[in-house]
Amino acid sequence: MNYMIALGSNRSKEHLSTYDILSYAIWLLGGRAMKVSAQSDFYATPAVPQGAGPDYLRVAVKAQSDMDPQGVASALRQVEAALNGDTKTSGAGSGDVLVADMLACGERVLPNPFDFRRRLQNPSALADDLVLPHPELHASAAFLTLLMDIAPDWTHPVFARSVREMHAALPAHAFDGIAPNDGVRDERDVAE
Repeated sequence: MNYMIALGSNRSKEHLSTYDILSYAIWLLGGRAMKVSAQSDFYATPAVPQGAGPDYLRVAVKAQSDMDPQGVASALRQVEAALNGDTKTSGAGSGDVLVADMLACGERVLPNPFDFRRRLQNPSALADDLVLPHPELHASAAFLTLLMDIAPDWTHPVFARSVREMHAALPAHAFDGIAPNDGVRDERDVAE
């Protein structure tokens, strides 16, 4: 199966910069029965909601695996735990070193199209269930920017719109603060 995964970090850890954390996470994915076949550029993106914390450095990968989506979700939690140390607090805004999001698994819709739409209308619905595609994918400038690098023609199975179309449909201000990484990996790299 083909997966698209976004990784983000907004905190360094010990001797690892945010760039190093993301690179290490990609390497760890390969050790969990996943073959990374494409990688986006690294992008600086604002925290969500904007101003809620330090900006993120993000990257996306396209990977193949024989695991089902629940197995890949488990592998992502293992990668997060390897870098965060505690899976109980993982997730955006938790202050973790790494946040990993499964964005899509081919054309699959989980748990099903009806429940997917229900989740869009009520974000707390199915909060503990795996929902694919990622329920924020179609409206996230950060996710869509990453996917423009690795899968611009992938079509959302519920909305029947390509990444390119969803990206173009967002207002220009949605991309404020999103920029390709310019080679400065974090503030420690600048000081050296």
